[in-house]
Amino acid sequence: MRLIFTLFVSVVAAFDAFAQNAEKAAVRLSATACEELLAGESRAGAQIRAADKASFNSVKKLKQLTQATSELNDHDVNILVYRLVDEYVEDLSVVTLPDENAKVCVQIEGWLKPIDIKRVVEDFYAEKSKTSVTPFELMEEIADESVREISLEPKNPQELSLVYIGDVVFFNGATFPKLSDYLKNMYADNPYFYLTDDAEIADYVIRPKVITAKVDMTEQGQKRLHMVVVLETMAQGALFAEQSQNRFVLFDASENQQNIANQMLQKLMEQAGRALLSKIEHNESQRLEQKALGRELSS
Repeated sequence: MRLIFTLFVSVVAAFDAFAQNAEKAAVRLSATACEELLAGESRAGAQIRAADKASFNSVKKLKQLTQATSELNDHDVNILVYRLVDEYVEDLSVVTLPDENAKVCVQIEGWLKPIDIKRVVEDFYAEKSKTSVTPFELMEEIADESVREISLEPKNPQELSLVYIGDVVFFNGATFPKLSDYLKNMYADNPYFYLTDDAEIADYVIRPKVITAKVDMTEQGQKRLHMVVVLETMAQGALFAEQSQNRFVLFDASENQQNIANQMLQKLMEQAGRALLSKIEHNESQRLEQKALGRELSS
């Protein structure tokens, strides 16, 4: 508690010095960002994700947040930055840039008032001195959700590749086998590969991870859930792809946080899973095409 108070005092002092030099000058935001257009996704969806990324990056790099970002952990920095983005950015404009392959790129412009930055940082340090709600139990509750069983018996492994989906691993090292069934449901009965329960013989080994799952109380009496999901995928001993999804969601304290977390996890697993699935299918399509050409040329 004493350390948090000391950090709070030092940050406030730094902002007071800054305010004397630029008390009313608005801080200009400008950044560009790109997002891959996922299979079946509208361009509007990719534009929204790119605009969110650009807004986040432009605020995070502000010199007014240098001290806070050097003292706080990544999770707390994200909470702080997203609050500024969500509630205080003014006159935000989003311009879509010319297409770049399968990506959608945007440029954002906006403004932040120094007084708002100062207020948010002060409020954040004050809130941090209180007890935050960090229920790892909600992950255990999610693990109890019932999902249908998936058959992992390959029908004809000689023709198609094999995909292994491991247990979901959480930030503290705990594993929850049932949670990976969200992905197994999505990847079952695919024309390009079969699922297997043996990682040793698999052509693709997918390791789902929940890097962050944390609930904080806001000063408005709401709860804010932050969750990060990563799908690390190896192929022939090398990293093939690493798909990640990072989201925040606000909800009323009266709502069932288990249901909110369960919905969030499914959404992030689905989004990351579909992006990874497109890469695997593309890779397998090329492999099968090359194999077919090889047979034709050798005949």
